[in-house]
Amino acid sequence: MKVTTREIMDIVSVLCQHLDNCGCSEVEIEETSYWSIPKEYEYDAYSDPREHTLGDLQDDWDQLQRMAMNPDDAVGYGLVWLASVLRAVGQQTAS
Repeated sequence: MKVTTREIMDIVSVLCQHLDNCGCSEVEIEETSYWSIPKEYEYDAYSDPREHTLGDLQDDWDQLQRMAMNPDDAVGYGLVWLASVLRAVGQQTAS
Protein backbone atom coordinates (compact mmCIF):
# COMPACT_ATOMS: atom_id res chain seq x y z
CA MET A 1 0.00 0.00 0.00
CA LYS A 2 1.34 3.43 -0.92
CA VAL A 3 -0.11 6.82 0.03
CA THR A 4 1.06 10.34 -0.69
CA THR A 5 0.94 13.35 1.57
CA ARG A 6 -1.20 15.11 -1.07
CA GLU A 7 -3.76 12.28 -0.92
CA ILE A 8 -3.82 12.44 2.87
CA MET A 9 -4.35 16.22 2.82
CA ASP A 10 -7.12 15.91 0.22
CA ILE A 11 -8.94 13.20 2.17
CA VAL A 12 -8.70 15.08 5.48
CA SER A 13 -10.01 18.20 3.74
CA VAL A 14 -12.99 16.32 2.26
CA LEU A 15 -13.86 14.74 5.61
CA CYS A 16 -13.58 18.04 7.52
CA GLN A 17 -15.77 19.73 4.91
CA HIS A 18 -18.30 16.91 5.35
CA LEU A 19 -18.41 17.54 9.11
CA ASP A 20 -18.84 21.28 8.55
CA ASN A 21 -21.68 20.63 6.09
CA CYS A 22 -23.38 18.36 8.65
CA GLY A 23 -23.18 21.07 11.32
CA CYS A 24 -20.39 19.33 13.22
CA SER A 25 -17.73 22.02 13.05
CA GLU A 26 -17.00 21.37 16.74
CA VAL A 27 -16.97 17.96 18.41
CA GLU A 28 -17.03 17.40 22.17
CA ILE A 29 -15.01 14.33 23.14
CA GLU A 30 -15.86 13.28 26.67
CA GLU A 31 -13.82 10.09 27.05
CA THR A 32 -10.20 11.03 26.46
CA SER A 33 -8.38 7.94 27.72
CA TYR A 34 -7.79 5.08 25.31
CA TRP A 35 -5.90 1.79 25.17
CA SER A 36 -2.69 1.71 23.20
CA ILE A 37 -0.60 -1.32 22.27
CA PRO A 38 3.09 -1.34 21.34
CA LYS A 39 3.69 -0.71 17.65
CA GLU A 40 5.30 -4.11 17.12
CA TYR A 41 1.87 -5.67 17.78
CA GLU A 42 -0.37 -3.18 15.96
CA TYR A 43 -0.08 -4.74 12.53
CA ASP A 44 0.62 -8.31 13.59
CA ALA A 45 -2.87 -9.78 13.52
CA TYR A 46 -1.54 -13.23 14.41
CA SER A 47 -0.08 -12.35 17.81
CA ASP A 48 -1.86 -11.32 20.96
CA PRO A 49 -0.36 -8.15 22.41
CA ARG A 50 1.03 -8.97 25.83
CA GLU A 51 1.14 -5.41 27.06
CA HIS A 52 -0.81 -2.22 26.67
CA THR A 53 -0.70 1.32 27.94
CA LEU A 54 -3.11 4.18 28.30
CA GLY A 55 -3.08 7.08 25.89
CA ASP A 56 -4.81 10.41 26.43
CA LEU A 57 -6.48 12.40 23.67
CA GLN A 58 -5.98 15.68 25.52
CA ASP A 59 -2.22 15.04 25.67
CA ASP A 60 -2.24 14.14 21.97
CA TRP A 61 -4.20 17.28 21.11
CA ASP A 62 -1.89 19.47 23.20
CA GLN A 63 1.13 18.12 21.31
CA LEU A 64 -0.59 18.74 17.97
CA GLN A 65 -1.50 22.31 18.91
CA ARG A 66 2.08 22.94 20.03
CA MET A 67 3.35 21.76 16.64
CA ALA A 68 0.76 23.91 14.84
CA MET A 69 2.07 26.97 16.69
CA ASN A 70 5.71 25.99 16.11
CA PRO A 71 5.97 24.13 12.77
CA ASP A 72 9.73 23.73 13.24
CA ASP A 73 8.90 21.40 16.16
CA ALA A 74 6.77 19.08 13.99
CA VAL A 75 7.63 15.39 14.16
CA GLY A 76 6.36 12.42 12.17
CA TYR A 77 4.88 10.91 15.34
CA GLY A 78 2.40 13.79 15.23
CA LEU A 79 0.49 11.72 12.68
CA VAL A 80 0.02 9.03 15.34
CA TRP A 81 -1.41 11.62 17.73
CA LEU A 82 -3.60 12.99 14.95
CA ALA A 83 -4.84 9.49 14.12
CA SER A 84 -5.97 9.02 17.73
CA VAL A 85 -7.88 12.29 17.70
CA LEU A 86 -9.39 11.63 14.27
CA ARG A 87 -10.52 8.17 15.39
CA ALA A 88 -12.36 9.70 18.35
CA VAL A 89 -13.94 12.40 16.16
CA GLY A 90 -15.01 9.78 13.63
CA GLN A 91 -16.54 7.57 16.29
CA GLN A 92 -18.33 10.54 17.85
CA THR A 93 -19.80 11.72 14.54
CA ALA A 94 -20.51 8.35 12.89
CA SER A 95 -24.26 8.42 12.63
